[in-house]
Amino acid sequence: MKKIIEILLLIGAVCIAPYKVNAAQVVKVGFVDIQKTLEECNVGKKAKEELQDVVEKKQINIDKLSAEIESLQKALEEQVMLSAEKKKEKENVINEKMEYYQRMAMSAKKEISKKESEITEPLIKTIRDIIEKIGKEKGYSVILEKNYSSVLYGSPENDLTNQVIQELNEIK
Repeated sequence: MKKIIEILLLIGAVCIAPYKVNAAQVVKVGFVDIQKTLEECNVGKKAKEELQDVVEKKQINIDKLSAEIESLQKALEEQVMLSAEKKKEKENVINEKMEYYQRMAMSAKKEISKKESEITEPLIKTIRDIIEKIGKEKGYSVILEKNYSSVLYGSPENDLTNQVIQELNEIK
């Protein structure tokens, strides 16, 4: 998500670089809090819920396997009268389950990351389109991302976040 925003900012900076500002030319600058937009728009809330469902389903399976491993370890510790061969067999079973657990956790992380990209990329594109539309309609020279472009101060009337959220909610 941060990379996408950083790329957008870089593209924006490159696009504005050729413009020369004359003394009579007014530069109108606005800013948008993309993170707030994603969190507060209806589509963003739905996407967050969808992603949370995926995370919870994956977590349930991971937690089950973790509990099983703990149970096997505890049982092994309690069985002091095992032969070296039997103890080694049980340790191997535990080690195999631990490896499977690690693969499962890594796979879940990749799948969640992929799902997040699938959900957020089209949403970010829609937000960019809305920002561009607002910029053209309202005569903004530049619209910055509030959190990633070092906007230390911005006048509230130049904050377009709520307008972007409103237009995004009207789309879907």
